[in-house]
Amino acid sequence: MKRFTAFLLVVLILATGCRGRLRQQITSTPTSQPPATTAPQQTEATTAPATAVADAPTAAAPAPTEAAAQPTPAAPTAGATNVAATPTSPPAPTFDTVPADYNALYETLDQNLDTFEENVLTQAPAVSSTFWSGELTPASGNLGPALLEPRSMQLVREYLDGLRGMGLTGVGVQISYPLLVPDYPDADKYLSFYQQVVREAHQRGFKVLIETSPVFAGTEFSNVSVDYRGLTKEAYFQQRKDMVLLIASEIRPDYLSLTHEPTTEVALTGVRMNVDDFVNFVKDTLNSLDRSAGILYGAGNGTWEDSTYIDRYIQETSVDFINLHIYPVANDQGNQLEIAANLSQQAINAGKRLVIGETWLYKATTQELAQPLGKVSLGEYYARDPYSFWQPLDIHFIQSIVDLGRTYNYDFISFFWSRYFFGYVNYNDVPKNINSTQLFRLANQAAYANMQQGQYSYTGQAYSQMISQP
Repeated sequence: MKRFTAFLLVVLILATGCRGRLRQQITSTPTSQPPATTAPQQTEATTAPATAVADAPTAAAPAPTEAAAQPTPAAPTAGATNVAATPTSPPAPTFDTVPADYNALYETLDQNLDTFEENVLTQAPAVSSTFWSGELTPASGNLGPALLEPRSMQLVREYLDGLRGMGLTGVGVQISYPLLVPDYPDADKYLSFYQQVVREAHQRGFKVLIETSPVFAGTEFSNVSVDYRGLTKEAYFQQRKDMVLLIASEIRPDYLSLTHEPTTEVALTGVRMNVDDFVNFVKDTLNSLDRSAGILYGAGNGTWEDSTYIDRYIQETSVDFINLHIYPVANDQGNQLEIAANLSQQAINAGKRLVIGETWLYKATTQELAQPLGKVSLGEYYARDPYSFWQPLDIHFIQSIVDLGRTYNYDFISFFWSRYFFGYVNYNDVPKNINSTQLFRLANQAAYANMQQGQYSYTGQAYSQMISQP
C-alpha cells in the first residue's frame, strides 16, 4: 500500500495543480466539500441513462439500467474538480472517512491489490500502445427503447466529449441481443442509432469496441422486453451470428467481441449451452466474416469463469484477440488479477492480442461471493459503488489494471463504471432508507451534473493522469 499511496498523492497533486504538500490522510473528511444530491427525484427533463453490465451472477452481479432523471446542474459532488480551471491555490484533495461497516472490506480489497502488485508486477511496466477506454453508458443496449428517444444521441455526444476531455482514446459499447435481430421491434431504428454512435465516436478520434451479449430481460436491471422461453441453442447462436455479421458490415467498429461471459449468457437466456457450443459459434461466425475489412474479432470470458473457454478459443479458433472481463479482485479461485496475468501470457504466447472489455472494482469479499444466488440481491454489491469514500481504492484498482495493461501490452482496456470518472455521492448525505434504484439514480444525477460543468472526480483525474504518462 505504501508504494501506491505515494503514487496516489503525486497523481492528485498533478491533477489538481496543487504545488503544496498534499495531506496524506487519504481517509480524512473533507471540510469544504459541497454536499451531493440528498434525495432521489424524478423530473420530466431530459434523461441521463445508465447501462447494465453483463456479469456472471456467480461473480459480479448485473448493474442497474434505469434512465436517471437529469437534475438542474448542481454544485460538484464529492471529490469533483473542474479540471479545466487553474485556480491559484486549489484545495488539496481529501477523501471521506470510510464508514465502520466497510472498513474490513476496504482493507481486504486493498491488500488483494497489494498482493497482485507484489507477486506479478515485479518489473516496471513497459510503454504500451493501449487504447484507454471507458464505457459509453448512454448507448447501452440494455436501455432499449430509451435509446430511440430524441435526446439520446445528444447524451451520447456529451458523454463522448466528457471522456475525450480525460484524454481517453477508446470507448466500449454494448449492443445487446436481440436488438438487431430483424423481427425484433424497431430493429432498423436500433441499427441506425448504433451507426450514428460509431460515427460520432470515430469523428472524435476514438477506437470503438463493441460487445454483443443478451439483454438483461426479465430482471430489475433492464426495461427491455424479451421472452427467451422456447429459444433453442441452434436458433440463439444463428441469431447471434447474424447480429455479428450485421454489426461488422453496417456499423463497423474497430474491435468486435463475439462472446465474453458464456455463463452469463446461459443464466440470462435459460438456454443450455456448453463450451463446445460456444467454440463452434465462434468458429462458424469467424468463417462467415470478411476478415479483410480491418475489424479485429475476439472472444473470451470473465476471470472468474472456467478458463477452458479461453484455452479453446486460442487453440481452435482464429480470433484476433482474447477479451477478459475483470470484476472481483479475489474469490475462492484465488487472486483474479493474477489469473488475468496468467491468461494474458497464455494469449501472448499464442500470438493473440489482448483486450479487457469490462472491468471495475467489485466491492465484495470472497465469503460474500461464495454465497449461492438468491441469498443476496443482485444489485446489492453494486449499490456500494456510488459512495465517494471508495475513491482511493478505485484509483488503486485502476492503477493495477493500467500496470497490467502496460506489462502485457494490451490493445484496448475499457473501464465499465465510467460515470464515476465524473462524480460520486457522499455517504453521509444519502438517506439510509433509499433502495438501490434510487441510489443509482442519485449517482447518475451527480455524474451528469458534473459532466455538464466539465468536472471530474479524483478517480477520473487520476486515470487521466496515469494514461498521460509513458
